[in-house]
Amino acid sequence: MVSHLVEKHTALAVLMEARRSGADYAELFVEDTESTRIEMIDGKVESANYARLCGAGVRVLLGTKSAYAYSADTSMQALLETARAAAAALGEAKLAPNETILLAQTRHTTPVLLPFDQIGNADRIRVMREGARVLKAASG
Repeated sequence: MVSHLVEKHTALAVLMEARRSGADYAELFVEDTESTRIEMIDGKVESANYARLCGAGVRVLLGTKSAYAYSADTSMQALLETARAAAAALGEAKLAPNETILLAQTRHTTPVLLPFDQIGNADRIRVMREGARVLKAASG
């Protein structure tokens, strides 16, 4: 997984661009997540999928209106275009008042015993089969 967020100067530029619509508030979300999904029926693996979501979204609020735009490209140019798209969706075309942009960084993580890439599908399937066995023993 990518371990860095968007550079501070990029985040500030994106938030300022989002506020150009006159928005009361703007947020920039950056995500890089991985997941694996394994489906079993009667102890047999039916499908196994891996997904990685990596990108950024910009949300703007103006009174009771809100708009959101997302991009898988996290380059400065792509994020500025994403901010413009979110701002344009508000339907306003005026400059926001000159205010200070406050930055806050929040990382949402789930504690894990083993890193994602250290658990193989064989181990996941073994745990799923054991869970299915226990569930069937409890109730047909």
